[in-house]
Amino acid sequence: MALASAMAIMVSSFRVSVDDWLTQVLPADLYVRASSSSGSGYLDDAALARIAAVPGVASVDTTRLVNLRISDDEPLFSVLVRPVRGNWGLPLIAGSTERPVASEVPPAWISEAAADRRRIGVGDRLSLPLGGQMREFVVAGIWRDYARQHGAALIERADYVALTGDRRINDAAIEVEPGMPVGEVAAALRAAFGAEHVTIALPGEIRAISLEIFDRTFLITYLMEAVTIMIGLFGIADHLAAALATTREGEFGMLRHLGFTRGDVGRLIAMEGALTAGLGVVSGLLAGGCDRVDPDRDRQPPELSLEHGTRRAMDGLGDLCDRTGTAGGRGRPAGGGACDAALGGAGGEGGLVRAG
Repeated sequence: MALASAMAIMVSSFRVSVDDWLTQVLPADLYVRASSSSGSGYLDDAALARIAAVPGVASVDTTRLVNLRISDDEPLFSVLVRPVRGNWGLPLIAGSTERPVASEVPPAWISEAAADRRRIGVGDRLSLPLGGQMREFVVAGIWRDYARQHGAALIERADYVALTGDRRINDAAIEVEPGMPVGEVAAALRAAFGAEHVTIALPGEIRAISLEIFDRTFLITYLMEAVTIMIGLFGIADHLAAALATTREGEFGMLRHLGFTRGDVGRLIAMEGALTAGLGVVSGLLAGGCDRVDPDRDRQPPELSLEHGTRRAMDGLGDLCDRTGTAGGRGRPAGGGACDAALGGAGGEGGLVRAG
């Protein structure tokens, strides 16, 4: 049970972190991507001018994605090229977005994975093969990136264009003018470029797709949690039943002496278990109802407390037992023994509630 709880907490915490990260890296109102694959199509200066001319577009920020093969034994390294201003879409965990004043080489902001793989930090040098030769950069900051596990670096667009001459763009992040419906701007962009040439998405859609992929990825974890909980519950129930049965051998022997069969004893134990489970369900529902009525436990009225609800449930169960003929005596029916045992009064040693 502890393992299942730890796994659930870990996965839930990670999912919340990814959701918060997506909120930070998707600050724009609308996103436009060239073609269905970011590597096969691009937007040029003329396309950017057409996007900026669409009514309702306040500003356009661009992104270029380049995958580099740094060495034969390393996976692809991603380079993102876009303007860096403030913390706009860049969840920094170290450094800042300011350009180093004393540095003679352009700055670069690397992801946590890149910092760990290359064992570098803020102020260190980073070499990347750009424009047909190795280029030196100074690490100005480290940012959190859940999308590229093998590492990534972010470079100012002006520095990248100066080093490579590549002015192509893969994605455009659009901010819409205040009061302008985002759907109308998206429709105008589709009409201007055609749905087959560009992909237009809202930040909420991207977040929903990303979290759906996350849930699919961790589905096996959820199944493992369910299996672990079931194994734990069966184990607890088995040990509890065995312990109770062992301590009540004398009581069962007396019942057999009075004419109870093994099936009758089994049904008695099953009834006790059902009554105990029902009491637990009622208590849990009462406790949950109290939390929904007033989550402030310090100011919770006594009539809504868990103790009061449990006491009322116990009293109601006692009344039920009285009505079914469970008064003390040697000739009481089997149902009475089940009620007494569930309430803690069967022979003074077999009560589930008292023993628990």
